[in-house]
Order: sequence, then C-alpha cells, then structure tokens
Amino acid sequence: MEARPATAAPEPVAAGSRRQLTYIAAGVAVVAVMGLAMSARGGAPSDAPGVATAPAPHATPAPASPPPVTAVQRWNTENQAAWLDRRRGAAFELVSENIVKTWFGPTRPTLVIRCAAQNVEAFVVTGSLKIDPRVEGKTMTVSVDGEPGRTEQWTDSEDHTAVFAPDAAAFTQRLRTARTLQLGYSPHNSSDVVAQFHVAGLDALFAAASKHCGASPRP
Repeated sequence: MEARPATAAPEPVAAGSRRQLTYIAAGVAVVAVMGLAMSARGGAPSDAPGVATAPAPHATPAPASPPPVTAVQRWNTENQAAWLDRRRGAAFELVSENIVKTWFGPTRPTLVIRCAAQNVEAFVVTGSLKIDPRVEGKTMTVSVDGEPGRTEQWTDSEDHTAVFAPDAAAFTQRLRTARTLQLGYSPHNSSDVVAQFHVAGLDALFAAASKHCGASPRP
C-alpha cells in the first residue's frame, strides 16, 4: 500500500512588603527593650506570660490545571478516494493538532482509518522514520486519553511515508470512545516527536460506514 500524505532585572519590592518589614523591625525592637528591662530587674518573674506565637498562615492552594486545549482539527472524508485507491469503502482522516519538526521541515502527521470489504486498516502518515536494524518495524509510543504510553511496533509502508497499527481493529475500537491520542516516534535524522490528536467523533463515522467497516458493537 502506498500511503499518500495529506497535504532580567529583579522586581522592586512591593509597598505591602515594605510595610510588613517595618512592622517586623518594630516588633524586634520592642522585644529587645523588654529583654533589657527584665535583665535590669534580675530576670522575668516566674509567672510572666510567654511571647505569643502567631498562627501559621494557611497554605496557598496549588493553581488549578489549565483547561484542555480546544480541538481545532476534525475527522473528514475529503481524501477518501485517494486513501481507498479506487476500491469501494470508507476512509476518514484527521490531522494532528500540533506541528512536529522533522529533517524535511515542519509537518502535521495525519491519522487515517479506512475500511474495505469490512476489513479495517489504521495508519499514520509520518514521513520517513528512523531506521533501527535491531528491531522489526517502527517503534511507536501510544497513549490514549492520557494513559501511560505503551510501546508498539508498527509496520512501515512500502513508500516509507506511513506506519500501520499492528491490530487495526482493536486500535480503532479504542479510539471510538476516546477523546485524545498521542503518538510518539522518531523521525529520520531528527529528535523524537509526539503527535497529538483529538479523536472524538470517530464513533459516529464508523457506525455510519458499517457496510464497509463491519457492524462491530460499540466498545
């Protein structure tokens, strides 16, 4: 299969801080004067009250986590004919939310799910990936909905521009109820990257194409 890619200077002390420092200095002076007076009288009486300790301030709560980034990219069927390569079926594509840097320049990886004769394939158009003669296939780190990443070996396409999920049916079933997908990989002659996808919405498309994708139950 020949996968075709889709297209300091320090800050001044605040006024409140200066005022607080003045109060602290005045308090220290008062304590010092009292100590001198008691020393002159031969020490403090046995029933003299101790110095009151100010209660510890409440801990400042940690800032709330930033809200999730709103999804911009959506599943579409614009290049369905190209992905099917003259076969009857259905194909859905989704470009990543982020741009990744590769040796060939910045790019947006594209996730594709396609079905023909109720056979499902799932692949990502990545461009050329790093060659590792010690392993078979290409190493991908897969994380769905923020779960810990899982390392998998995906199959390289004939033209070396895409990689295929080893179990497309199971992978697609996971995405049908997921919201986010992160795929980590090593482009050719470049540092590792992570492509981020907002995959919500696949379930409706998949169900509508059950004639080609198979009437598998919703996970």
